[in-house]
Amino acid sequence: GLRFSPGGGALPLPLRPEIGPCAEPPLKSYQMDRGRIETDLRGMLEQDGVELVEGAKITAIELAKDGALHTVRYEQGGASVARTARWGVDATGRQALLRRQMKLTRGSHHPASAGWFRIEGRFDINDMVPKTEKEWHGRPCTAQRWLSTNHFMGEGYWVWVIPLSTGNTSIGLVIHEDVHDRKHIAGLDRTLAFLRQHEPHLLAAIEKYPVKDFLCLANYSYAVGRAWSEDRWALIGEAGAFADPLFSPGTDFIAFANCFTVEMLRTDFASGDLKEKALLMNVQYRSIQNASMRLFRTASAIYGHPS
Repeated sequence: GLRFSPGGGALPLPLRPEIGPCAEPPLKSYQMDRGRIETDLRGMLEQDGVELVEGAKITAIELAKDGALHTVRYEQGGASVARTARWGVDATGRQALLRRQMKLTRGSHHPASAGWFRIEGRFDINDMVPKTEKEWHGRPCTAQRWLSTNHFMGEGYWVWVIPLSTGNTSIGLVIHEDVHDRKHIAGLDRTLAFLRQHEPHLLAAIEKYPVKDFLCLANYSYAVGRAWSEDRWALIGEAGAFADPLFSPGTDFIAFANCFTVEMLRTDFASGDLKEKALLMNVQYRSIQNASMRLFRTASAIYGHPS
């Protein structure tokens, strides 16, 4: 376990001497249920007095300059509504309404795509290893191994196995297109064929589970020219940039962007220099963004290396 110091460093979390790692009751890991988190956040917003407009479709965003208010136009229940605001923060995900409107989408030079599906039921990767492998099955936390995100990796690709709170399991194939053609994630049959060729042991283990659905996303990685403006607008989450799903850095980008946006708001309310602050936020964000893109862009060659 880890605990975090006020300075941000990770420090060892002492264990009770009579309870070793994964003793009973086990120390379990788990996947965060994003739907439950967002439901909780929605409730917190309501408690704070935030007005939520739901079931609406945005038809126009009119950004203003020189301190004037922005205007958002939307349709709700057959009526057209216009609302004004001092700040506009785009959190529309891959719709990226502002990023597209402002033509701020930038390439990442990381051509990669993903196809994924859910299988019905809980898949335990321990079942892939014969019971005669005593060392494998005797390791600490073996019974909880299925709770982790598990990766199967080869040159230019990796496969995730993620348990879901519904009791089902998510299986995803990520390919780097400098090694593998995008066609391999163009449908369930082609994705399974790729697994049959490159991860036959995994495919044999999951084939008995019914497949519930399939989705794919081609060329998922992109950068953004700027995400904060002195004219009081911001882009956060996937409405800004997205690097790669490995290690879930999208969550980090959301956290950075949220913190940077709050810093912009604080500067505005304190009558500070928004131009200087926006420049600082954009330079810092692009630095993080570029480093992340560079890491994943050059990683395909070592994904199949044992160490």
